[in-house]
Formats: sequence, C-alpha cells, structure tokens
Amino acid sequence: MNDQIYIALVDEGIEAWRPVPALRLEADTYVILRPDDYDPMFETWQFPPGTMVICEQKQLSDGIFPVAVRRTQDVRRTA
Repeated sequence: MNDQIYIALVDEGIEAWRPVPALRLEADTYVILRPDDYDPMFETWQFPPGTMVICEQKQLSDGIFPVAVRRTQDVRRTA
C-alpha cells in the first residue's frame, strides 16, 4: 500500500500543496508516484513523479502531514 505525502505547487501565487501517492523507502524517504490525474501543463509540482525525496512533518491548514522538502541527492553525506 502506498502512503500519501504533500508536494508544494509552484507558480500558484499563494502557498499551495498537492497530496500525492508515494512509496516509502525509509523512515522519511519516499519516491513520488504518478497519479492518474497528473498533468504538468495544469500545475507545476516542486518535485515531479519519480523523484526520491526527504519528507518532514509540517503544519498545513488541515493538520500535520509529511511534506517533501528536498531531493535525496541534496542530502549532504560525510565520509
């Protein structure tokens, strides 16, 4: 079963979020799945389907939800 995370919509003029299906890989790491109604001509997501992201809990208007905050390759690694 897939989880649901939230992705920021860009170019909306206001803060807007889209709930999307995602596959959890680790505690806070997900792969964004492509929903049937995804249309990049209609809305621009901060991270498109197929992107591996790190999520953090964030307060949105309806409660606290996991929100994609960065791509996994943006995470700094130390040797």
